[in-house]
Amino acid sequence: MKSIMIALLRIAIDEEIIAENPMNGIYIKAKFRAVRKKSDGSKLYLNDDFGALDTFLEEESTIEALCIQLMFQLGVRIGEGVALKFSDIEYGKIAIQRMEEKVLVFDGENFKSAGVQIVEHLKKENDSEYRFILLTDVAKEIIRKAKELNPDGEFIFERNGERLTARAVTYWLSKYCRDAGITYKSPHCTRRTTASRLGMEGMPLDKIREILGQVDERTTLSYIYNPNTEQGNLDIMNKSLNSSNKKNKKN
Repeated sequence: MKSIMIALLRIAIDEEIIAENPMNGIYIKAKFRAVRKKSDGSKLYLNDDFGALDTFLEEESTIEALCIQLMFQLGVRIGEGVALKFSDIEYGKIAIQRMEEKVLVFDGENFKSAGVQIVEHLKKENDSEYRFILLTDVAKEIIRKAKELNPDGEFIFERNGERLTARAVTYWLSKYCRDAGITYKSPHCTRRTTASRLGMEGMPLDKIREILGQVDERTTLSYIYNPNTEQGNLDIMNKSLNSSNKKNKKN
C-alpha cells in the first residue's frame, strides 16, 4: 500500500484531482497533464493573414505567386500543384492526376536523395484515384495570367522553360509571407485553409473530402478549423448574443 501511495504522489501534472483512500482516510492531491490541441492559427492562414497574403500575391503576379494563389483555390498538395498542366483543364474543371515526388537511390548502404520527378499517380498511401476540381472564377483568372507569362509551357507553372518545383514554391511562400508582414505557415496549411474556408461557407463535408482527394471523411474533418481571428469570433458573438437581436426578433 505504501508503494502505491508513493507512486501516486509522484504523478506529475496540470489538472488537479483528489483521490480518497477509504481504508485510512488519506487524501492524495495530484495533477494530470492536460492534452491541449494547437490553436487554429497555427494550422492555417486565418482570415486576416489570408487576405493580406492574397492581396500581396495579386500585386506580385509572378509565376510563383500565381502558383500559390491557385493552391489556395484548389486545396491541392504542393506536389500536385507544381505538376498541373494546361492540358488538364477541360469543361471548367481541372484534373488532379499526377504529382512531384522525391527520387531516392541506394548507394549500397543508405538511400539518398537524387532530385525529384513527376509521376502519373497521387499519394499511394491515400489509395485514391485522380479527381476533378471545379475551377472558380478566380482560379480561371489565375490560369489565364499564368498562360500569359508561360505561353509555350507544358506545365502551368514554368519559368524560362523550367517547371517550378515544390521546394522552390515553399521558398517563395516563405518569402512572400515575410514581405506581406504575416507569419509563414507551410504549404500544407494552404490545404487546411481551403478546407476551413469552404466548411465555413457551408460546403458539405463529403464534397470537401472529394476536393482534397481524401478517402476518409475523418481525415477531412481534421483539416477543418475556425478561420476567424479573435476579433472575428468576437464580432460573431456580439451579433449572435446581443440582447437587442432578441428584441428585434420579437418585433
